[in-house]
Amino acid sequence: MVEGEDAYHLLKVLRLKEGQHFIVSDKDCTDFICEAVDTREGSIKAKIVKSEHNRAEKAYTVHLLNAVLKGEKTDFVLQKAVEAGADKIGLFYSVRSEVKYDKAKAEKKQRRWEKIIYEAAKQCGRGRIPALTLYPTFKEMLASCADRGEDVIFAYEEARGDTLRTALEQSGDALCFIVGPVGGFDKEEVRMAKAAGAHVVTLGNRILRAETAGIFMLSCCVYEKEL
Repeated sequence: MVEGEDAYHLLKVLRLKEGQHFIVSDKDCTDFICEAVDTREGSIKAKIVKSEHNRAEKAYTVHLLNAVLKGEKTDFVLQKAVEAGADKIGLFYSVRSEVKYDKAKAEKKQRRWEKIIYEAAKQCGRGRIPALTLYPTFKEMLASCADRGEDVIFAYEEARGDTLRTALEQSGDALCFIVGPVGGFDKEEVRMAKAAGAHVVTLGNRILRAETAGIFMLSCCVYEKEL
């Protein structure tokens, strides 16, 4: 049985009719091809036709840690990060962040952000819903990287020598990208990242917007590991 907003989307937006097929995911990489058998009263009764492994997921994992941005820019980052393959997303408040941490406001925003992630995952056929974590400070975000066994790649506009391409070529199957706020990272944050073992890299000769850098890194990762 499909009910609520998902049923509304299928019936009113996609115009699903009885006898037509649609896909339901178990959020653990299994897709079920279903046939609608009853679409009355705003809900959908269906039967499973077959199941198959979700083809949108991949053999490696990538975690995006992005500074919270002003206005709808964070919404954009979340939506596009899901489309570009992020498996987990963390949002943190940096020294230079335009938005300052407020617990009550952050918790309210998190519910909306999680809905954006869910809708993006559904739209692009993901087999899992990327988890979202909020970190009140850069230090707490960086400390969380220590226990995950990921190759941490830290984007810094003043980095010289090491490039994203080199870091990706040397990386394993669990990656983490860290992207800063408008204006970039504070010098002390860069020092802390290096001390924690992060691979500090340049993204090229052009300065990217804060809402673009993470998507750029994820796209490069797809090219390096999937195409």
